[in-house]
Amino acid sequence: MEKKGWAIIGNGITAALIDSEAKICWLCLPKFDGLPVFAKALSPQVGGGITLKLGEKTFTKDQRYLGKGAVLETIIVSNSGEYRVVDYMPWGKNLLVREVFGDVAKIEVEVELTKFNHLEFAVKKTEQQWQVQGPGVGFFIDFRKISDDRLQIVLSYGNNLEQAYQALVKISDRELFEVMAFWERWFLPKKELKNVPASWQEFYERSLMVLKLLTYEPTGAIIAAPTASFPAYPNGEDNWDYRFCWLRDGFYTAYAFDLAGFHQESRKFYEFSLKLLEKADHFENPLYTIEGLCSYEIILPELSGPEGEKPIRFGNKAAEQLQLDNEGNIVYGLWKHWLFTRDANFLAEAYPKIKKALEFTARNWDKPEHGIWEFRDKKRQWVFGKVMCYAGMIAGAKIASALKDYPRAREYLKTAGEIKENLLSRGYSEEKQAFLQHYGPDAPADSSVLAITEFGVLPAMDERMINTVKYIEQKLNFHGAVLRFEGAVLPFYLCTFWLIRQYLRMGCLEKAEKFLERTLKSASPLKLMAEHYDPRTGEQWGNFPQGFSHEELVRTLIFYDNTIGKQEGYGG
Repeated sequence: MEKKGWAIIGNGITAALIDSEAKICWLCLPKFDGLPVFAKALSPQVGGGITLKLGEKTFTKDQRYLGKGAVLETIIVSNSGEYRVVDYMPWGKNLLVREVFGDVAKIEVEVELTKFNHLEFAVKKTEQQWQVQGPGVGFFIDFRKISDDRLQIVLSYGNNLEQAYQALVKISDRELFEVMAFWERWFLPKKELKNVPASWQEFYERSLMVLKLLTYEPTGAIIAAPTASFPAYPNGEDNWDYRFCWLRDGFYTAYAFDLAGFHQESRKFYEFSLKLLEKADHFENPLYTIEGLCSYEIILPELSGPEGEKPIRFGNKAAEQLQLDNEGNIVYGLWKHWLFTRDANFLAEAYPKIKKALEFTARNWDKPEHGIWEFRDKKRQWVFGKVMCYAGMIAGAKIASALKDYPRAREYLKTAGEIKENLLSRGYSEEKQAFLQHYGPDAPADSSVLAITEFGVLPAMDERMINTVKYIEQKLNFHGAVLRFEGAVLPFYLCTFWLIRQYLRMGCLEKAEKFLERTLKSASPLKLMAEHYDPRTGEQWGNFPQGFSHEELVRTLIFYDNTIGKQEGYGG
């Protein structure tokens, strides 16, 4: 297993992972949530992939992205010479293109398809082409000798072979130029960071690239990660499918897009979210497919993780859970989006659905729920959920006021006050001197309570928050990184960035910078991050790359940039 992470390329429809030896080892077709035709990154024994045989004694001399976008270059040296491999997926097209530069006569290409117990691929092979038909997918793999020192491998795909063929015949000689130009154009609105070290700038751009790659272009849905059931820790059972759009994750990413200047991506996500309320009075699920449907969950016994981890799940049963932060996430995000865009027409059009969402929150905010970490055993009164119910009501009041609906604004403020009073009286433990994961004396320490400051319930310098930070440092610090909650096996990038921003709000600049430097060093060589990581080794665990991790890095660097700018007297 590539414990230090993989590279990612994508086209707004699906994404592929490529390891340090240029093996294409993860690809779902025809979309993010489709069949993993290549899955060696997850299951090395039975997962498929495309491998280049370039001679003996091979080693990777270099691997990097060309320019700002998702065009990957890998330089491999062997006893047969030096080879340059360039991988990319033209944006919006059903294509994956691989260019290999070197002595073509000495190149062998090995293609393996993932082996499933109850699914079969119909394959026709020649020296120049594979034709593959599987359940709900058809694809071609073309092997094209362009010259003695250039081999082109083109994978085209669709729901069937006819769609795959249409994609194949439309490929042009300018695909690489066009995809490079696409990424250059896409980065044009990017907010510049004036007050961060130069070494952090590439992390910022790489994270923005990842967030774009996790966006499903046809609907605006933003997936949590492009992979399924990558183990969250060694030999564990926490193997979950993240190829879905969680409203929480999507809101965080949309907020990062807005902060960084990419308002179009943010708008498309909110349009996707609001469409879910057309026939419902609230968000009936915490996560949806990229087409806006409900997910189911199955277990594939033929697959296992790199160290034998089971079960391997496809689909996600958390879709059935009650998570009360959903409505608050979207309403809060819509308010922030309006502050950036000042699009009054969009806000007015969204308002009827905003009212429906907040009416649900007003009726249900005091109910037990499954919470942000989606525990499946039982429901609890989660502090984080209460915070987001409060944040949604406050944002709703501001939206209502902006639209001159003052009676409803007062109603939302009244409910927000009730939620806050309940949260502060029941969420804080006098015995432990900290806000805890949920109400009750048996609650563990949990980093998600930092949302209390993030979303304006209490200021960072409130004595209760200062005490809570001390408790988190005592209970959740893991070698300079942050666990989600007591008993968690490995740290979470998301929670580590939360604590860094909390330090910045508290004026603890040196502490924030040290945490941030350590966290960036734990990223992969290509500056990518999974969900979990081991700061002692830099090993990445869980689905990869993780949207949570990259949107939090974007938000944290922007927050740091603004903080330093204000200190130096020229804003941010």
